Amino acid sequence: MKHKEIQKKLLRYIEAELPPDERAEVQLHLERCEQCRKDVQSLSGAWNLSQSIKQVQPSPFLWNKISAQLGGKTQKGGLVNKVRVFIRQTARPALTAAIVMLGLFIGIKLGNRLMMTEVSSRQAGTSLQLQSEFGLENFRVLSSGSLGGELAAFMDYENE
Repeated sequence: MKHKEIQKKLLRYIEAELPPDERAEVQLHLERCEQCRKDVQSLSGAWNLSQSIKQVQPSPFLWNKISAQLGGKTQKGGLVNKVRVFIRQTARPALTAAIVMLGLFIGIKLGNRLMMTEVSSRQAGTSLQLQSEFGLENFRVLSSGSLGGELAAFMDYENE
């Protein structure tokens, strides 16, 4: 066996879990390899120390509580966990989509309003230019019942 294969089997060698033929191969390798002998000594020390630790049996209630926590089936938080899962899986993506759609809607409305303002300012500029060409700006001071007032109202109607 190769050195790396032996190193992988050292713990099983210490625990005496290897078949007799493999155990003999590891034993033969240990006689020739000083590094593996050091590894076996340190592993055996740790193994012996771990075997000396007293194992405590937990109460069955503790195990039930731990398994319930691991399974997410706490008695008090069952509904709370379901609500959290619903929020994570459904409500957050839906809310995000709604916010994006609202932002798009507001952006489109503002864009249209700005374009309309720009177009109306262009039309107003054209209207003022036409009025100044024909000298109609003087009719603005006339009352609405007069001929000049009617002509100015007519010009405003045409420009709209």
